[in-house]
Amino acid sequence: MESVKVRVARNDPETGKSGWSEFNVDVREKTTVLDCLDQVQRTSDPSLGFRYACRVGMCGSCAMVVNGKDRWTCRTLVQRLEADTITIEPLRNLPVIRDLAVDFTPLWKKYRHIRPAFESGGAKRMLKAEVRRRREKIDRNVQCISCAICYSSCGYVASDPAYFGPHALLRAFTAVEDPRDGATDLRLRLVDNEHGCWKCHIQMNCTNSCPMDLDPSEGIQHLKRAVLYRRLLNPTRRKFAFTMAGAAVAAVVGYVVYAPKEWITVGPVDTVPTNTFLEFDRDGKRAFIRRIGEQIQAFSQRCSHQGCKLVWSGSSNEFLCPCHRGVFDRAGIPISGPPVRPIEQFETRIESGMVQVFL
Repeated sequence: MESVKVRVARNDPETGKSGWSEFNVDVREKTTVLDCLDQVQRTSDPSLGFRYACRVGMCGSCAMVVNGKDRWTCRTLVQRLEADTITIEPLRNLPVIRDLAVDFTPLWKKYRHIRPAFESGGAKRMLKAEVRRRREKIDRNVQCISCAICYSSCGYVASDPAYFGPHALLRAFTAVEDPRDGATDLRLRLVDNEHGCWKCHIQMNCTNSCPMDLDPSEGIQHLKRAVLYRRLLNPTRRKFAFTMAGAAVAAVVGYVVYAPKEWITVGPVDTVPTNTFLEFDRDGKRAFIRRIGEQIQAFSQRCSHQGCKLVWSGSSNEFLCPCHRGVFDRAGIPISGPPVRPIEQFETRIESGMVQVFL
């Protein structure tokens, strides 16, 4: 039987005390992170606070930040983390009740604001082909179980607490596109503002972190197009100009963001440095790359805050964001400034002695 060190964030709002606790936990082949927390609470510290219910990935209530990534702890096997130390924190962007348990009140308040329930008055007559097309568009995204991982991973919620967030906007999208619902125009008015769909700049954090493989980013882009279409039906001069500009920006941004990824060859393994980062740029696809033993590590050159281009400082061994003075350590973890999310890390591989990055 092996053991791992579990490092848990502690927070007691009643006393104002916060910090970290460390425990050694025995693990087996199928031990999950939630099992580790349960073992700690039963054998080491009964005061540890966290939330869970079903233990089989159906309720989403056990979502936490594990080693810097938002995950369901009941589905995260310790062995797959391949780490000697497991760091567990509460979900971001939500008030902490105690230790690892957060208050979902802000999430549900925004959800209720977009009127998530069906309302009568939907289309009475519609071609079957059109109904099928609209259902296919939303079928992938109606399985949300409200685990709040997308809300926690969203950098724009962190920078603007009034932003609705991907959880509420995804529900708005599925309701707007459902032909049975009659509140489409009302919902589009609700999300058509600086704290609604226009706040999203498509960082894709929500889509990349969703354990249900939903695509909130895509849903928000559909909302933007629906809002633009609604404006075109009844334009004023000012709205028309804004609509045309927004349509052009949405088209360009949509092409850039949804450009397919591919394996890009960087060069021979021995050309990748070990004591600093190589700044790689080919046809607009950029990454910071370094070698750690036999492993290749690649980070995005975009700041996780608002997408500004990062700079690697060899003297301080840090990534620096010149736009808002964000600072990340060499592992991509934010250490100061407004960023709350780590730098995006890319998949790498070595083929026939050549380093390749999936960009």
